[in-house]
Amino acid sequence: MIQCPALILMTRWPVRNRCKSRLAKDIGANKAALIQRRLNDHTFQVAKKLEAKKSVDIFIAMSGLSPINLKCWSRENGFKNIRSQGEGNLGIKMRRQLLDIQINYNKRSSLIIGTDLPTLSERDLNVGIEMLKENKLVIGPSEDGGYWLIGLSEELLNPIPHWLFKGI
Repeated sequence: MIQCPALILMTRWPVRNRCKSRLAKDIGANKAALIQRRLNDHTFQVAKKLEAKKSVDIFIAMSGLSPINLKCWSRENGFKNIRSQGEGNLGIKMRRQLLDIQINYNKRSSLIIGTDLPTLSERDLNVGIEMLKENKLVIGPSEDGGYWLIGLSEELLNPIPHWLFKGI
């Protein structure tokens, strides 16, 4: 049986002074937290639709909340797999999430996205999932020259490459 890919959602707890610090400088910490909450909610809704269709298994990596509170929040919001992002830069945090999934949830292809995607749709993620069936590495490019999605095949994750997460 083929496993569906892991969809890792990298996010922050949406509360004043724990998220969107650059944005908060211009609009205030309360409004920045509200924006983070709305972005999180949108991303979670899209991901849950795909999980209900058995297209992905959701794994949330959140910063800004204690492990006990993460578990409570997860139960209250219907998520099975949630963990802290841990310490380090973004590359280290992303690699850590991939390692955890490969070790504890069977080796499988994985996609990583953030929650700063106000126009994210099921279609966007389905394209990434389909492309990952044919490619070892999938990158969703963004207009600013960065990326919004990284997808790695099971083959590329064995072992997880260091080079992909350097300097992020």
